[in-house]
Amino acid sequence: MRPARSAHDDRRSRTAEVELSAVAGVERCPFSVGGRDFRITFTDGSWCRLTSLEGEGLVARLTAA
Repeated sequence: MRPARSAHDDRRSRTAEVELSAVAGVERCPFSVGGRDFRITFTDGSWCRLTSLEGEGLVARLTAA
C-alpha cells in the first residue's frame, strides 16, 4: 500500500528523529511563501529544508529557541 499523498504536495512525507544536541540551528528561508519554509542545520554540517503546514507560528517558535 502506498502512502497517501497530499493535494498540496506531491512528495512523500518522511519522519526522522535526531537528538537535539545534533541540531546546530534553525533559520527561516528568505524566499519562503507564507513564511513556512525553514532550514535545520546539523552539527555535522548537513542540513534540510522543510515546509510547515502549520505555517508561520511553528517557524517563529523554532527560530526563537
